[in-house]
Amino acid sequence: MKVVQQLVTEHGVEIMNDAASEAMLGAGRRPLPSPVWRQRDVVALICALQADDYINSQWCLTSSKARIDCDAYATEFSRVRGRWVGAEKIYVKFGFSPFTGSSTALICSLHLAER
Repeated sequence: MKVVQQLVTEHGVEIMNDAASEAMLGAGRRPLPSPVWRQRDVVALICALQADDYINSQWCLTSSKARIDCDAYATEFSRVRGRWVGAEKIYVKFGFSPFTGSSTALICSLHLAER
């Protein structure tokens, strides 16, 4: 997890799915808490993750039909307090592309987690 967090800190994230983009804007089926989320908020979320937040690994199909091997996590997170018990639980699924040579994390899913 520390290597992933370092990569995300250094290279950032790219939102790969329309549903994740909509959730960041406060729209869609499970929108993220207002105000609008920015990429730096997603970086902070990933940097707050711990090993016990891991849910599973799965293939994800992006909006552009690319397949990415992803890991899914969920944690209680506040943009003001960071990782915080009592905050909304946020689900994030991301991976890295072996084809581009980029170290940018590719966000395939991002929304409020089901409790």
